[in-house]
Amino acid sequence: MESQYFFLHDDNYFAFQTNGGWPARVKFQVSIRFDMLSVGDVQNVGLAFAYTQKSFWDMLDFAHSSPFIESNYHPELFMTYRPRRFERFREIQLGVQHESNGLGEVGTVNQTPDSRGWNSVFVDGRWGIWRSWQGRPWLYFTPGLRLWAPFGYDPPDLIGAIGYFQAYVDLDFRIPEFAQISRISARLKFRRHSFEGDFYYPLLPFISDGRVRAWIFFQVFTGEEERLITYNQSVTHLYAGLGFQ
Repeated sequence: MESQYFFLHDDNYFAFQTNGGWPARVKFQVSIRFDMLSVGDVQNVGLAFAYTQKSFWDMLDFAHSSPFIESNYHPELFMTYRPRRFERFREIQLGVQHESNGLGEVGTVNQTPDSRGWNSVFVDGRWGIWRSWQGRPWLYFTPGLRLWAPFGYDPPDLIGAIGYFQAYVDLDFRIPEFAQISRISARLKFRRHSFEGDFYYPLLPFISDGRVRAWIFFQVFTGEEERLITYNQSVTHLYAGLGFQ
C-alpha cells in the first residue's frame, strides 16, 4: 500500500449556525496531521504533529466588515503506536498539546483580558470494531478516550470548564447492497461539561460514485467551552453546512 504522510485529523467542516438569528454566524474547523516518522507495517511506531484551528466568523455581517469573532489554535505533538500501520482506527497516542485563542499584548494593544490558553500532557487510545451482515461490514464502531494532565493554563478556572478527559466514538453505517446512498457517519464527543455531535451524509450520493469527497454536515453543540473566550458560558448551538473527510 502506498505510503501517506498527511491526513485529516479531527473533523473538518464549514457550517452556518441555524439557531442564532440573522445574519447567521459561520463556524469552521481545519484539522490536519503529519506523520513525521513511521517505523514498521506491523507493530508500527511513529511520531506525528497535528494542527487544528476552529474559527467563528460573522461572514454575512457586511455592515460591520464581516469580522472574525474568535479563533482557537490547537497544535499537538505525539508518539503513536498501531498494531498495523494502515489501520489508523486502532491507535494509542502519547504527547503534548496546546490550545489558545492567540490574544495577548502586542505593542500598545493589550488583549490580555480576553487571553485564554492551556497546555497538557495527554494519552489517547481508540480501538475500531466492525460488525457484519452476511459476511460484509455494515457498522464501523470506534470508541476512544483522551486523558490529559493540564499545566500552564490561564485563567485559573479554565480547566474547571474543560475538564480532564474527552470520550468519543466514531460511527460509520452503510447497507452493503446500497453502500453509497445509505452511508451515514458521525463523531460524538463527551467532555466534563459539554457534548458535541457531528453528522455526515455524502453529497450527491446518487451521481458522485464516491468521487465527491464533500459531505452534507450537521453539528449540535451543547454545554460550556465551545469558544475559549466564553469558556464558562453554557450554550446550545446547531450548525449545517459542508464537511470533509
